[in-house]
Amino acid sequence: MAELEAGLPFWRQAAKASDAETFLGHVRSVDQHNGHTHVRRIRELLDLPLPSTTPTQTRRETSAPGPV
Repeated sequence: MAELEAGLPFWRQAAKASDAETFLGHVRSVDQHNGHTHVRRIRELLDLPLPSTTPTQTRRETSAPGPV
């Protein structure tokens, strides 16, 4: 929860951005406070598998096409 609250000022700044580059810069700063670093560290300490860094395919993408 604290990480999410730490990102709030960046969301507020992004909302006031005057151009796309500034907006994206603030959004990238928010991403540093999403909690993923803590999740990875905790999973490592508990010897649990780490989340994949590549997106997984959805069932629809991997299944054979059905009748049309």
